Amino acid sequence: MQEADGRFVVISDNSTSSQAFTWEVKAVRADIAQLITENRLSHSEERMFMSSYRHANPVKNAFLCGLACWLAAGINADFAWAQLALKSESFDRDPGWEAHNNRLLPKEYPTVVQDFGYSNTNLAGKSPGEMGGLITRAFEPAFYADKIGPKTLDDKLSASGTFAVTKTVGGGGLFFGFFRAEQPGGGGRPICSLGMNVDCEQKGCRLAVRLITGKNQSCGTFITPYLPGKFRPTPLKNDGTRYHWKLDYDPQAADGKGRFTFTLTSESHKTQDYGPLPVDSQKEALARFQTRPSSQST
Repeated sequence: MQEADGRFVVISDNSTSSQAFTWEVKAVRADIAQLITENRLSHSEERMFMSSYRHANPVKNAFLCGLACWLAAGINADFAWAQLALKSESFDRDPGWEAHNNRLLPKEYPTVVQDFGYSNTNLAGKSPGEMGGLITRAFEPAFYADKIGPKTLDDKLSASGTFAVTKTVGGGGLFFGFFRAEQPGGGGRPICSLGMNVDCEQKGCRLAVRLITGKNQSCGTFITPYLPGKFRPTPLKNDGTRYHWKLDYDPQAADGKGRFTFTLTSESHKTQDYGPLPVDSQKEALARFQTRPSSQST
């Protein structure tokens, strides 16, 4: 093939050939330097990462992680799949990757304080003698309980009493009821349990009653009003108001399917004003909670 006067001339040894063909023409600009292309990387491959995020409570959200990985570099559109370039890293030594703010140490380490158990006070009862104190939500399980021996959902269970809350902070919480002493840790709700889950905010608490199996399967109900993502009030007061509660479980109820019943009352806390809600949320809240009795069964 020859080029002359801006035209390409194809020369063949066979003057009678009718062979058809196609060609591709690429032009190179002579007035700029040649461009050097790089292998294309996806966003996730541009920088291998261990990242942290901000949160108000470093105790609950600090973590350590080990990571073994391999990275596959992307390919330029002009490369064939057979020319795919792989980058692997075994981490048997420090690869010397770029790092930024990944080993920050706090100036002060937070202290987890647990200070609860028997107390010769009468915040919840009429005479001295009760259990309670300062309870902090933490990774390591902590409890104060009476050992009653093995129980299953084939056994009847019943408990009752009075409680009072005198101070709460955002993110606080506790469980009260039947549970297995051996727990996996991690700050979650206790497995193999039946009882009250109390979640706290600065102004008060919300209450749910749950049954949680050994495989962390859960069923239950909120005793205080609760609309997920819409309406999460904390109506239980943290000013020492006393609440009377009773929990019963009957394995033969509901045609042998089992049922637990929970009752919550107060001599001084009779009504609650939640303030105005959006119209749709108000309708849903009224439909769910306006006629709700003080006793709940599940």
